[in-house]
Amino acid sequence: DMKAHTWVPIGLNASDGPKTLQGTFNGNGHTISNIYCSYLGDTYDGGTGRGLGMFGTTDGATIHDVFLHGVELDVLNQTGNDAYVIGAIANEAKGNTTIYNCIADATMESTMANTTMGGLVGKLTNGTIHSSAAMPDMTGYTMGGLVGNNSGNIDNSFDHAKFHSSGSGYVGGLVAVNTGTVENCYAREQSDSSHGGRFGWL
Repeated sequence: DMKAHTWVPIGLNASDGPKTLQGTFNGNGHTISNIYCSYLGDTYDGGTGRGLGMFGTTDGATIHDVFLHGVELDVLNQTGNDAYVIGAIANEAKGNTTIYNCIADATMESTMANTTMGGLVGKLTNGTIHSSAAMPDMTGYTMGGLVGNNSGNIDNSFDHAKFHSSGSGYVGGLVAVNTGTVENCYAREQSDSSHGGRFGWL
């Protein structure tokens, strides 16, 4: 239980250069509870490189068999036009990263229009997610139940998401912005957005 601590994502994309996760994380079926990190009022409390999640940026990593419970990720009251990426497992997974047998329930909120959120991963680039699930409660702009921006592969996964749209942006039950492949997945969603659907944008 991480309730008494501020979480610093593993694998930083920091100002002094990337320190991405490139190895293997085996959760062995354990639960990690109450991860919290945020950007609040132009300062960050656990946030790294404008990204929030258990992991920062992964590059060719393997992450499997972990349940994240009670994750809270917030981007609130920022100035400027920086882009933020939020995902419970990782803010960005690239370089053939593989994520499987992972489950996350999370609360995510952003007041910044250029924030992309995913229930598992904020941005999936040339990676794979399979046999995984997410139960996010999201408030923001561009939001996907599993992945915010997908150019990888998602298979045999599902989500049960709640979306609270703050305005312009893409909202998708599975993926908000998709140029990748999604197969054998389903979404059950509750949304106060007029966007909705399995994909916010194709």
